[in-house]
Amino acid sequence: MQKNLLAASSLLSSAFIFMLGNGLINILLPVRLRIELLDTTTIGTVLALYSVGLLLGGLYSKFLIRRVGHIRMFAACGALAAVGILACSLLANAWLWAAMRILGGFCNASVFTAIESWLSGGSTPENRGKILAMYQVVMQSAGFCGQFMINISDPAGDTLFVLSGMLLCLSIVPIVMSRQPGPKVADIKPMSFVTMAKLSPLGFTGCFFSGMMYFAMFNMLPLFASNYQASSLQLSIIMAGSVLGSFILQIPVGYLADRFDRRGVMVSLLALATLLALSVPSLIHLQLFWLPVVINGVICGIITCCYPLSIAEAYDKLRQEQITAAMGTLLVAYATGGIIGPILMAKFMAHWSDDALYYSIACIQVLFAAVVLLRMRMRKALPIDQQESFVYQSAAMPSATSLDPRTKFREAKFPLSKEARAAISVAESDPSAAVRMACALAKKKPKYSYEIAGALATVEQVDVLRLAYALSEAVPWNRRRIFQAVLEAREGQAQEIISFFAEHYIEDLADFAYTISVKMPQLRLIMAKIAFETLPESTDEIAEFYAQEFSDDLDSARPADAASGENEQNAADLVNQVTPDKAMDVAVKVVESMPESAANIAKEMSSTLADNYINNDDNHTDTDDAGNEQEYKPATGDERPHSGTDEHIAPHSGDETDDHISVDSAADRQQQRDDYTEALGEAISERVSESAVDIVQRLSEAAPESSIDIAVAVVANVPESSTQVAEAMLVDAADQLLNADIEEQAEPEAHSNPAPNEAAEDNTSDDDNEDEETPSPATPHDGALELLTRLKLAAPEQAEEMSHAVLKMISDINPALAETIVQQLSDQSMVVPESAVPTMEKTTEQPPEKSPPDNHKPGTE
Repeated sequence: MQKNLLAASSLLSSAFIFMLGNGLINILLPVRLRIELLDTTTIGTVLALYSVGLLLGGLYSKFLIRRVGHIRMFAACGALAAVGILACSLLANAWLWAAMRILGGFCNASVFTAIESWLSGGSTPENRGKILAMYQVVMQSAGFCGQFMINISDPAGDTLFVLSGMLLCLSIVPIVMSRQPGPKVADIKPMSFVTMAKLSPLGFTGCFFSGMMYFAMFNMLPLFASNYQASSLQLSIIMAGSVLGSFILQIPVGYLADRFDRRGVMVSLLALATLLALSVPSLIHLQLFWLPVVINGVICGIITCCYPLSIAEAYDKLRQEQITAAMGTLLVAYATGGIIGPILMAKFMAHWSDDALYYSIACIQVLFAAVVLLRMRMRKALPIDQQESFVYQSAAMPSATSLDPRTKFREAKFPLSKEARAAISVAESDPSAAVRMACALAKKKPKYSYEIAGALATVEQVDVLRLAYALSEAVPWNRRRIFQAVLEAREGQAQEIISFFAEHYIEDLADFAYTISVKMPQLRLIMAKIAFETLPESTDEIAEFYAQEFSDDLDSARPADAASGENEQNAADLVNQVTPDKAMDVAVKVVESMPESAANIAKEMSSTLADNYINNDDNHTDTDDAGNEQEYKPATGDERPHSGTDEHIAPHSGDETDDHISVDSAADRQQQRDDYTEALGEAISERVSESAVDIVQRLSEAAPESSIDIAVAVVANVPESSTQVAEAMLVDAADQLLNADIEEQAEPEAHSNPAPNEAAEDNTSDDDNEDEETPSPATPHDGALELLTRLKLAAPEQAEEMSHAVLKMISDINPALAETIVQQLSDQSMVVPESAVPTMEKTTEQPPEKSPPDNHKPGTE
């Protein structure tokens, strides 16, 4: 950590100096605009245009950084920001100041993006949170100190403008002198507003309200204080107190947000801030100073906390890969609020009085709290342990997601070394020479071997298999990283590259599989398939390893990622990578490691089973039809049988006899074909049903809590197996309840004459637990009813046949359970087969005359 901070010292030094100049500018401009006697509406409009530049910079700064690099971008924006503030000292013109304000916002956004991207390039998953915290502390400290620099000179003069420009230019020096290279900036398309609003309405609107309140307060507060004749020192104290409150208050707010429903925390904070905002004008009129300063610091702290709370709320509803794209959209919402807030506040202050600042802020907070309460009624809160952690975020400069510890860490990619660039230039004209050159460079500088491999793999003319093999032989200790670099460049050839590795370096396959699983999880299934094919004797170990990887991903997944079912589906796809004869054993292994995937695996396996059933049925039918036609082909010519009576048949009646025999033979052949096809279909259907039952039983043993979901998934794909599946699952429930009834009948006899001490203890226990409510455990009745209900929905065409067969089977084992199930089905207004009722009443010794007529069709049983 110390080494990383030392390497980032030049970046943090530049950030401190740059923010110091901005702190002075933010307090100087409103005061100077008032000195120039501009009206309040114009002042608010000019100050609001800073958010326009901030929005444009957030959208286009990454594109410019990719073109010119981090150092040039920082230097250019620092110089332009200095030019903009110095231009404001030349002429007190609202249009000029408005244009310079837009330029300043754009430059600030670009500088912040460059610094944060630069810092993320030297971070690791373990320390990026600490680097983000240090960065925020540096920026807030600079902003705090900048508020007092207005006391150096008279705001009516040009000295403070020159000082601000000097600070902005001085901030360029440390970063220009740095030798640390900047990483490549990825091009990320922002999420659409509609998608963002659907995924997290509260997060989206929360960012909008946060921008509106923050920029309205911090832009118009100097104007409010100067209108009450506050001195420069008093103004500095007021603004510094606001910055300090924004920094300190995030500590207790973060503590509360991580331990309670953050929406409730947000409503409580907004209610408190509303009451405090309504009290400030009255305290100002009482000529009090320090109490309003403290209260104003609390208000500004709460307003600042609304932004990270809204971000955390949005993160709860987003999948991991959506966060980066969503941040661009949230920034647009935040900046839009920052444009509207100061303009709206200036109009209120101009129409009523300066006190309207706090009254308007209170109204916005009430409206925001109402939106939060509405969302609390519409959507249930996540469990506290599943909420995203609160992370400090400065509302003045929204931080990049690359430093946010809640986002997925992506290893930074830096510009190519001169060795890699030289190899690429050779490869474009002579790929073979480039491979030989790469091997020579790798032997001389092994640390560049995987970089050169990845760079050359991007050239289409290069044979990546030959390249990877040659470099692996040159520097075998870097073999896995070389193949990983080639895979990253040619992911479309992953199957071919991994198969090549498995063929030539089977002894390193296990380590390579682990590397791919961690670094490139999207290739896990391809890696698993090749591992199954290469090491068939280790199928169980391979399946267990990947199942554990998917299970670990599910355990650490965010709520939105866990709800997507992607990990469960990956586990099901893993089973499809093995040969059919080993699929069941692998499925059991996977379900044991990851019970959540049981239903998905059952669905996939039964779907394959159903497809095989259809294909086999069609193939057998076609084959048998052809065979039957050949078998029953009528004899012609010399092959026709002759009888001794043929010579006595008249010539004119011979044709009629032949026609009659031909018609009968064709009818017989068609009938035999139909019978054979029907018998074959029944046999295949029976085998498929047996396989379906086997899937349900084996997977239910591995994940008994998901047994009903497993059965429903199988029956949905193979409806013909519904009866067999239900019978197989309910026979155990019937036996279980029957044994329980026997034990309950025997228990009163054992306790009919209890000893005095035992009786006393029982009475005492009953008295002690008299007011306690013990939840009743789930009974076989409930499980049987749920199973039948869901199976009927999964296979409605087989519902009556299944119900009849199952209830008959249960009535033979446990008549009480069967009668209870029928009663519960009737209570739920579900159709009960009439053929099942007499069977149960007969087993429960009801009078025959009360039994309903047996209307079922013969042979249905």
